[in-house]
Amino acid sequence: AQANITRLDVAIAATNAYFALLAAEQVTIAARANVKRREEFAKAVAVLAENQLRPGADASRARADLAQARIRLIQAETAENSNRAGFAALLGISPDELEVDSASMLSTPPPLTLAEPLSITNPLLAAEKARIEQVQARERVLAKSYFPKFSLQTSVSGRGTGAEPGGLIDPGTSGLWLQRMNWAAGVQVTFPLMQIFSLRAQKRAEAANEEAERARYDQTAQDISGQVGRARAELEGANQISQNTPVELSAARETAQQSHARYQAGLATIVEVSDAESLLVQAEIDDAIARLTVWRGLAGVAAAQGDLQPFLQLLRGGTH
Repeated sequence: AQANITRLDVAIAATNAYFALLAAEQVTIAARANVKRREEFAKAVAVLAENQLRPGADASRARADLAQARIRLIQAETAENSNRAGFAALLGISPDELEVDSASMLSTPPPLTLAEPLSITNPLLAAEKARIEQVQARERVLAKSYFPKFSLQTSVSGRGTGAEPGGLIDPGTSGLWLQRMNWAAGVQVTFPLMQIFSLRAQKRAEAANEEAERARYDQTAQDISGQVGRARAELEGANQISQNTPVELSAARETAQQSHARYQAGLATIVEVSDAESLLVQAEIDDAIARLTVWRGLAGVAAAQGDLQPFLQLLRGGTH
């Protein structure tokens, strides 16, 4: 039972590492797109500044924003490589051999329900139940320790001899085989008369241990119920967020387009464009992470229930 808990812990750790890598990849993708947009904008501003259509400060600000975007990209790539190495270590493979694909997770919304396993199959509850049975086994042994024990003892022996009872010696090869046989049988009874008090104390101690283990079982069941409730609440919250991030992303894209057009027409400052670009990259990250968080919430519910198989079957069924 304890081994099953260890297997579940390892599976949960691998699942968390998997989603951490997927999230890091999405941040890197958004940061790379941000650098590309900043590079194009910085080139356009440089041309305008050279033609004295915009002040030189705008070109400096555009270069600063570009440098900052490149720094964010380097940080994102570093985090992605770190998460990749950690996930590969859990799988026992080289990071170069690891390749994940989150396209289906980002395009297909998952169902918000999982098949619930029987609570008794939860490894934590199974381990607690095994501890109760272990104490009960010791109680059964102690209950029988004061019974008398009966031992049957037997003995058989034989000897080869040519001597007769009258004193004569048989001639030839007599005595080479077992000619005289003897046997004995008896019953031995042992009874722990003086151990009655110590056995009673041990039985009371084991009864208290059983009561304590049953209390731990109830506490574990209550904790699991609370974890499942929290996981479901987080899943519902992640789903609601994922329904709003597309609106945020669409509005951010429109804002970025409008700010660029206003800047080209001389109606907006470079600060407005920079803020719009920052809003856009954050919206891209939020949208991607929100959809992954829904899947991660499903994994969290399955982990709280003590069985990741329903989640894994959902992934396989959706070819994720």
